[in-house]
Amino acid sequence: MALHDNGYVFKPDEQPFMAGSPASPIHKGKRKLAYVLIGLLLIFCAGLQNGLLSANVPQMRGALALDVMQGVWVQSAYLMGNAVMGFMWLKIRQHYSLQKFVRWTLLLMFVSNMLQTFSNRFELELIARFVMGVGTSGLLTLGMFYSMQTFRAGSALIPLALSAGLMQAVSSLCYMISPTLMADGNIEAIFVFQLAITLICLSAVLWLPLPKGYHEPSLTWQDWLTFGLFATGMALLCGYLSLGNVLWWTTNWLGFLLAGGVGLIGLALWFEAGRERPLINWHWISARQIAYFLLMAMMTRLFTTEQSVGAGGVLNLMGLSSEQLYDYYKIIFLASLAGLVMSIVTLNPKDVRKNTVIALFGIALGAYLDIGVTVDTPVSHFYVSQALIAFATFYFSGPVMLEGMVRAIAEGIDQIAGFIAVFSATQVLGGLLGNAVFGAYVNIKTTEHLSNLAAQIVLDNGTITAQNATQAMQMANMEARILAYNDLFFVIWVVVSVMFAVKFVVWAYRRYHKIDVLEVEMQKLQAYLESTKA
Repeated sequence: MALHDNGYVFKPDEQPFMAGSPASPIHKGKRKLAYVLIGLLLIFCAGLQNGLLSANVPQMRGALALDVMQGVWVQSAYLMGNAVMGFMWLKIRQHYSLQKFVRWTLLLMFVSNMLQTFSNRFELELIARFVMGVGTSGLLTLGMFYSMQTFRAGSALIPLALSAGLMQAVSSLCYMISPTLMADGNIEAIFVFQLAITLICLSAVLWLPLPKGYHEPSLTWQDWLTFGLFATGMALLCGYLSLGNVLWWTTNWLGFLLAGGVGLIGLALWFEAGRERPLINWHWISARQIAYFLLMAMMTRLFTTEQSVGAGGVLNLMGLSSEQLYDYYKIIFLASLAGLVMSIVTLNPKDVRKNTVIALFGIALGAYLDIGVTVDTPVSHFYVSQALIAFATFYFSGPVMLEGMVRAIAEGIDQIAGFIAVFSATQVLGGLLGNAVFGAYVNIKTTEHLSNLAAQIVLDNGTITAQNATQAMQMANMEARILAYNDLFFVIWVVVSVMFAVKFVVWAYRRYHKIDVLEVEMQKLQAYLESTKA
């Protein structure tokens, strides 16, 4: 039976790509523009929800009277919900229908915003952040679907490559608008603003719904069991990596988080290995080409945290206000957008790994330019280096996601959910691992440098009084931390330079011999797209 909506029968080339996806009729004029604008609004809202809190963590902790560990748990709760829900949203759309997915996503966003706006308790904030993580995962997909209505055939994959990166780019924008929203020092202004944006999104989706799709039975109790094990394991790992530098890694009970996280994820993969139609196809994920691709994506994501841990740490140490950092974040935001646009403009499916090579070069160069900072270094010193890293981050993110999706679709529609699960996990864990490892390295090197500097501070017959000795120690502590950040920049420069050299040699070899890493997958994808039109 042909798919139809309000009397209109969709043509073969307008049929949904898969169950749980909207149809793709040909839109004209203002309607086409409206779809892409609503898509951008939804993606903007998804990035805004976490970005505004990340930009105002101290204010949030003060308003809710949270200690440092509670503040970290609130931030981690969002990641726990966001990291694991993407692949289940896919199965939920396929099983329950696209329309129900839209309603549930927007309802979750509304509930989380209401909890934040009208409650001031840690427990409710924790729940709100977790629900928000789940909701924004669906909201990003919804924004992508709206944007895809403007594109046709193979070009419909462009919004897929842009969406996740655009959502992350909004984080820099949040640092720019936060001073205005927080002008009166009231964190509730942030929560009200988030609620208002969510209501605007709800109104836009009701005003212009997505075209109809179809659904089919897709979920089983085994899928929910896998999801429960995998999601709980990821949540425990997120907690472990987030709290390590706060409580320090030798804290006994942190080991239980690590052991539980690894054990539950391993149990989920073991359970999936014996299924006829697994949610996560471990045999395909662990294949050499896929495993290498995921590892490189994770490592590249890990080193992009130089921006938040390295340069961000130095700027926080200097005690600069949001107003003083406005130009800095504006440059980061513009560089991020430039990276996203250029990643699509220069994308060549026959040379898809080129973007990762260029991204590694940008990260290495940015880290090198940051070496040698002092307590007197102006914020303008970071403009070029961090613009390079921001550009590199977003230049690689879209094509990497696109390559993975092409490989998954070419292997079979059933592989998409598993790929999204593992890819999302590698990106979240890569970011958290970068923060954890780099943060721990800075703390260790700070202690070493402080020990050397403290040895030079000697009380000599009252020439150095107890008061100015304390001041000298404070200055020594700041100097030690600056030296530690310089060590971090140097290590990142060396390691990423080596990665760049290796990747460049491999890329040059493939280019010289005209080896296309996606040739087989692109042929399969093309054949699949043609079969759906028949």
